[in-house]
Amino acid sequence: MEKKNLIFGVIFVLVIAGLVFVFAALGAPTDLIFEQNTTVNYDKEGNFTINWSEVTNADNYTVFIYVGGVMFTSVKNSSTSSYTFSNSTDANYTFTIQAENSTAGQERNSTNISMVVDTTNPGIVYNPTTETDNGGANRTWIFVNITVTETNNNTATFYLYNSTSLVHSNSSNYNLSAPITINWTGLPNDEVYYFNVTVNDSATNEETSSVRTFYLDGTVPTSVTLTKSSSTKTSLTLTIATDDALSGIASSCTSDRSGASISGTGTSQTLTETGLGCGTSYSYIVTCSDKAGNSKASSSTSFSTNACSSGGTPPTYEWSLQKSHSWSKITSGAVAIMKDFDKEIGLKQIQIEVNSEAQDVKITVTKYDGKPANVSVEKSGKTYKYLHINAENLEGKLERAVIRMQVEKAWMVANDFEIDNIVMFKFNEGSNKWDGLDTAYVEADDDYYYYDAEVDSFSYFAISEKVVVDDGIGEEGEDGVEKKGLGWWWVVIIAGVIIIAYLISAKVFKKR
Repeated sequence: MEKKNLIFGVIFVLVIAGLVFVFAALGAPTDLIFEQNTTVNYDKEGNFTINWSEVTNADNYTVFIYVGGVMFTSVKNSSTSSYTFSNSTDANYTFTIQAENSTAGQERNSTNISMVVDTTNPGIVYNPTTETDNGGANRTWIFVNITVTETNNNTATFYLYNSTSLVHSNSSNYNLSAPITINWTGLPNDEVYYFNVTVNDSATNEETSSVRTFYLDGTVPTSVTLTKSSSTKTSLTLTIATDDALSGIASSCTSDRSGASISGTGTSQTLTETGLGCGTSYSYIVTCSDKAGNSKASSSTSFSTNACSSGGTPPTYEWSLQKSHSWSKITSGAVAIMKDFDKEIGLKQIQIEVNSEAQDVKITVTKYDGKPANVSVEKSGKTYKYLHINAENLEGKLERAVIRMQVEKAWMVANDFEIDNIVMFKFNEGSNKWDGLDTAYVEADDDYYYYDAEVDSFSYFAISEKVVVDDGIGEEGEDGVEKKGLGWWWVVIIAGVIIIAYLISAKVFKKR
């Protein structure tokens, strides 16, 4: 009996112990930490590990991940007290670890822990009130105003340099609800400055703005001098020299003569004018301005082209009329039209098409009273107008241009010309000759006949008659020249041969 009681007692103890083990309370995971993250609460790559303390009697863990309170995913980790997360989508991820005992059916959750994934660099934009790049002013301060695009803001650092070193470095936490500004004051004048901005977010992502250059310049150029560097019978090339406290920053020079073009930058630039008369003196007033808008004008200075050649050189002429038109932009597929010409120029309009976008385009049409000085060969026949068409900022971009001419009916009648006896000629500088263009009659009104000619480049042009020459071909030849046939000469020659043969044969028969 005692033996049975002993056995029963042992079994009872074992059952009680088993029940205690089975129904023992399961602990919640604790000590949750992130490893390999960029900072404590932020990660800029989306790759990190979450660890927690092991729980007694837990045979499995489930990791629950939420974004904005909504379940993102859940993952089971069998007997492993860590989980590696990998997702580069920017968001605030919240993790809950659940310890589980499948035998007892018990589950215990940890407290929540969050990590922000931020893989995006901040965005920086200079606002319009920021100093313009490569601009200038006569003052002692520089103002910078930026807007930052970022969800996890941190710091913005403004840097200001002069030509040799860092002048200022200013950092502060930024507020995304308003623009971020700085105004550096008390800066030495007559100096070139450079500035940019670096922005960091909470995940240590970093973005740096472009560098801008700004000139503080309180010194007016004290001199502008002109010297002749070269000349021909029809052109002048002058060197413009300026001085400025900031060497090399003279931004622009302009001339009072519309036909002069100025190239180069800084304190030494070049003025060129063509189409001038030989042995003629020309006066120039050149005004140069620095980046701050300070300007200095040269005194009126005169220079002469080379002397005219003696002998029978035909006269050349300066232009008598000129018209210019500018476009800030011409896009491919669009048609730009220059019109409203003076009737003395002889054009109705110029239609321009480009093969790629062209900016700051300028067309200048110049009318001459006779052969332009830069043209070596005078156009034969009766010429209605000599013209020069110049294009700026169209090189390699001009698809085609259609030039519409207007020729006075009175001039046509006075010269006894038919409607189809007008051609536009283009001067070929390579061959030194006038090439006739395909010219099409378009329409007429009470006073003018209108013609179109298509070109793919601009040069010197002449609106002229089809010149007639005798060469025995009897058809229209090259260069818009109508070639008169000489077939009637063959008729005369053949008739003469027949007559001579007849006379000889008649004489022979008479002798017989």
